Amino acid sequence: NESVPGPLIEANVGDTVIVHFRNDLDEPLTIHWHGIRLDSDMDGGMQMLDPILPGESFDYIFTVPDAGFYWYHPHLAGAKLIERGLYGRMIVHAPDEVTADCDLPIALDDILLDEDTLQVAPVDSDMMQLMGRLGTLLLANGKIDRRYGITAGETVLLRLVNPSNARYWDVYVEGQEMQVVATDGGWLPEPYAAASVV
Repeated sequence: NESVPGPLIEANVGDTVIVHFRNDLDEPLTIHWHGIRLDSDMDGGMQMLDPILPGESFDYIFTVPDAGFYWYHPHLAGAKLIERGLYGRMIVHAPDEVTADCDLPIALDDILLDEDTLQVAPVDSDMMQLMGRLGTLLLANGKIDRRYGITAGETVLLRLVNPSNARYWDVYVEGQEMQVVATDGGWLPEPYAAASVV
């Protein structure tokens, strides 16, 4: 939808999600709904044997069973296409979810630019293809300089996803202790304090 990352999808537990997908690239594509429990015919990982061809459309239709913060991305040529910004975020809300004053779903990413063309650099070795690469440009929700205004005393929920293909991020809030309330597996029974989150 001409944005990086792609559109933020929000749903409630038990909702049926319908995504009308059209492949306007010149290569086959699928969408993998990372971490969401769903039938294999709606998951891009299994769908790679029968992908959506250039110019074709497909309706992804599935019910979301678990609350959490997820992301979606292609599985075919994933490393290349994710680095070019083809991914998005998805929030599935729990019925009894406690809301924060400020809810920030953030994709932390890096891309490697070719110094001459200022375009995404091609993968230049088998090792880079296998192990990934560190980008030279750091992004938060597709922007180089992303700032959010937060009022003192507000409760802020940082929903973090890392689409980088080799980089680890060490996230902290200067002068503040954070509470970890969820992980990739969903909400924790009890939060725990942390100076930073990797």
